[in-house]
Amino acid sequence: MNDEDFPPWAPELDFYKAPDFLKSRRTAEALGWLVMAWGSLERDAGTLLLALIGTKFVYEITGNIDFREKLSIIKSIAFETTPSEEWFGNLDKIIIEIDQNLRPERNRMIHDLWIHHYDKTQPMVRFGLTPKIRRPQARQRIQTRDILPISPEEIWALVLKIYHCISELRKLTTEFERAASSDKSA
Repeated sequence: MNDEDFPPWAPELDFYKAPDFLKSRRTAEALGWLVMAWGSLERDAGTLLLALIGTKFVYEITGNIDFREKLSIIKSIAFETTPSEEWFGNLDKIIIEIDQNLRPERNRMIHDLWIHHYDKTQPMVRFGLTPKIRRPQARQRIQTRDILPISPEEIWALVLKIYHCISELRKLTTEFERAASSDKSA
């Protein structure tokens, strides 16, 4: 690796010569894909919402709604307009997966601090900035933080789960639009 491997606008630093650079770069690349996947997921949730309410104003409406609220609105409207119980059941599973599993993990990956493990053979460490008060034993409280070694492969696994949900949302949107157009033509 040398200076030509970086775009001309990159700062002139010698950090890429450090032994931890490749590990940081692989983690940063996986996190970059996570950011892009999440943006696509939010867009596709917005597209489904707009199909449910029958408008074309994608960003004017969905751009002003918090993602969790958007999921809640989708679920509520979908319940009232569902083409079938099976369709709604599939949507409900995807919304639960996104809101209860993927969203919190994505937030930790993006908003926590990333540091190098003291053992250079280990992956980088995701250091949770938010302290939590826990009771591991009765009457005893301790304050902890989430401090986890996370490999780039684990980040990629989250990216793949997000892309699976994107695929399912797109499928459900198409099914809804087909059902809605056949209702109009009938």
